[in-house]
Amino acid sequence: MQLPPQDLLKGLVKHYLIIDQKISTAQSYRMFSDVNPGIVFHLKDPFLQWNEENLTTQLQPNAER
Repeated sequence: MQLPPQDLLKGLVKHYLIIDQKISTAQSYRMFSDVNPGIVFHLKDPFLQWNEENLTTQLQPNAER
């Protein structure tokens, strides 16, 4: 789901992308560059990042609430 930013942030933020996984299953999300910088906050189960170059995964830390 994409949400627009508040009026005050429209010059800095294009949109918020929210991915909410209700069921605890493995899911793949492909992130690609659209020339806009992005920030990800992962607040649930441990997140594994796949590295295509050396075919390995790396465990990413959870964001603290």
